[in-house]
Amino acid sequence: MKIARFAPALFIAVIACGKKGPPSHPDAQPARPRFGVQWSADTGRGMVTEALPDGDTLATCFHCAYPGYTGGLVIGIYDLGNAELGWTDTGFSNQANFFALDPSLPLPDFTAFANRFAHEASDVDPAKPLDNKTMTALNLGWRDRGLAPGESFTTAMALGLATTGEPGSIPRLPTMDDQAWSRWRAHLPPHPATHGIHFVAERVALDVSEDAVAVDADYVLANPSMASVGMRIVYPILVARDRPAPTTIWVDGQTLPLVAGDRGQVQAEFPLSIPPQAIRSFHVRYAQPLLGNQAVYLVTSALRWPFPIDRAVFVIKHPARFRGAALSYPTLHRETVDGQTTLVAAMQPFRPDREVVLRWKAPSRARHRE
Repeated sequence: MKIARFAPALFIAVIACGKKGPPSHPDAQPARPRFGVQWSADTGRGMVTEALPDGDTLATCFHCAYPGYTGGLVIGIYDLGNAELGWTDTGFSNQANFFALDPSLPLPDFTAFANRFAHEASDVDPAKPLDNKTMTALNLGWRDRGLAPGESFTTAMALGLATTGEPGSIPRLPTMDDQAWSRWRAHLPPHPATHGIHFVAERVALDVSEDAVAVDADYVLANPSMASVGMRIVYPILVARDRPAPTTIWVDGQTLPLVAGDRGQVQAEFPLSIPPQAIRSFHVRYAQPLLGNQAVYLVTSALRWPFPIDRAVFVIKHPARFRGAALSYPTLHRETVDGQTTLVAAMQPFRPDREVVLRWKAPSRARHRE
């Protein structure tokens, strides 16, 4: 685990050195496009590959999945060689490294691989391929965050070798659980116990159909104090005539009962223990019936926490045939593939002023003909 503390400039440049490929082939013309992109709306994982002029291939993995993952940034370099130039499996290592940002930290708003230190998109020429004969820097910037005099912003990143399978498939990270991600926090200045638990991150996937919404969510809490904290979590779900209560809810794989909560809500309750200077994540799944033309996910309950959520990511999928589908929060990304539309919204910090709601127009009824 590598720890870095930066103030006041919120930029990180990580030097990445990849394996040198076979000798260059300056006269060879790759038959494939320079760039290739793969992305899965189900997992949030993606792969961007770039064919370099000398025949090497640079592959970057975004959002590689691993236990405990809650939407953090994962980037790496993957040595795939170049089969288009006739190289066999002995011509490349099929090895990949990874740079994984701590899952509780805010996501950078600027990320770039470059053969230089970069602070803005204009610092990187998109038409110029990376040169593997010089240093390659991974530049991360939190440009929308300001620091007061004497204030600092601490980041942590895990670096290592990813596990690869069939060449070209997305590499996987080693298991990094809450304990692993908590280890570096022992080096932070402790906060008093009165500072309280911090709700730092959430990633929520909503799979909406005509008759139900399936919720699959990860949450991360942080304890910055030197004392272990035990608490009871109340997890509320909004209900209404057109959105009856779910029949079952799973928390970390365990089925829990739902009981009546505040007006218009049902809730599950469960205990959590968070060691000193550590994080604790938990995973929630449930399916809620829908009788109308909207799906609602409760977020304003987060206002009960003393601080805004550092990072909130919502991935909403719905049938593309929904007419006039609209999300109650700004959409960062939208795409439609094979009749399924995916919306991504990300807010950081997040202090909600309304619920996450997907609305669509009710299907028009066919006119009766006599």
